[in-house]
Amino acid sequence: EARAVDATTLEIQVEYPISNMDYRVSFLYIVYPKDFEEFTTPEDLQNFTNFSPVGTGPFKINTLDKDQRVILLDANPDYFEGRAKIDQIIYQTFDNSDALIQALKVGDIDLASEVPDSAFTAVAAFENVKAVSLPGRSLTELILNSAPEGHDPTPNRNPAITDPQVRLAIATAINKMDLVDVVLLGYGVPGVSIIPPTLGGGFWFNKDLPDVKFDIAEANRILDEAGYVLGSDGVREKDGVHLEFRLQFPSDQASYPRAADMIANWLKEVGMQVTPSSVDPDSLVVATNPNADYDMVIWGWGSDPDPDFMLSVMTSDQYAEGGWSDSGYSNPEYDQLYAEQQIVLDETER
Repeated sequence: EARAVDATTLEIQVEYPISNMDYRVSFLYIVYPKDFEEFTTPEDLQNFTNFSPVGTGPFKINTLDKDQRVILLDANPDYFEGRAKIDQIIYQTFDNSDALIQALKVGDIDLASEVPDSAFTAVAAFENVKAVSLPGRSLTELILNSAPEGHDPTPNRNPAITDPQVRLAIATAINKMDLVDVVLLGYGVPGVSIIPPTLGGGFWFNKDLPDVKFDIAEANRILDEAGYVLGSDGVREKDGVHLEFRLQFPSDQASYPRAADMIANWLKEVGMQVTPSSVDPDSLVVATNPNADYDMVIWGWGSDPDPDFMLSVMTSDQYAEGGWSDSGYSNPEYDQLYAEQQIVLDETER
């Protein structure tokens, strides 16, 4: 229940403690009562455009032009911390990173974020540009199809991808440090968790998590011991199942093709045939969830400042149409721990 105590105070009463209530309130969407009353179906809510948003930030929307892909924001004179020193911000999107970088170079734009790693050195050399590189909250993942056997529709995958020993061999055969150095040009670190090491200044990251050491010989030993026999074609097989996998990635990511090729080459050294392919992002969303029609996928996440969302992605109920899970991972113990951390107010205990 929520009520306005006075003109500037909102009181929210909840049924149980919520560990990140302050964070959730900061992301509230304020909707006109008239708009809310017209939401009669889930589709109404999903299709709501909100072209006249209500907000409390330092800027407010002047113009939203979908055709030109431009948003004009004017300073909000009623902002609670005082009017911003900048009168107007113009957000412009571009067809590709080359167009973005060129606009930055010639001075058509004043600020750009998410410059591709491959272009950062060149951008840093522009006379009129100050380039800044800082640790972020994003991560790149290799998703292995973990959809439960009873999932509807039935998962379309090589069944070997669900074998823990095959998964361990894959992890052992991938040199994450090389991926950082070659694909990201050093602008990153090898990952061990869905929680980035920068989250909360490192508070939410478990520094004691072990990583899997890169070792081609060890990966081959794991597969030998698991009974996967190397065939004359260089591909391992067990009980008629060959270690042949699809490796898909979204077509809008410039760094993923190189990463996919490197991963395919490493896995070839341990008797796996991996076929990389670029897929339209919208199609890949459906392929991963709910269709479970893939073997391996390279994709990524940008984490919120609070860890709750990233943790929620791995819960069982998120692997359904409209859910956030891209792997199908399901573990009742994990689900219970996730639910418990939602109501713990002490950050260390959480």
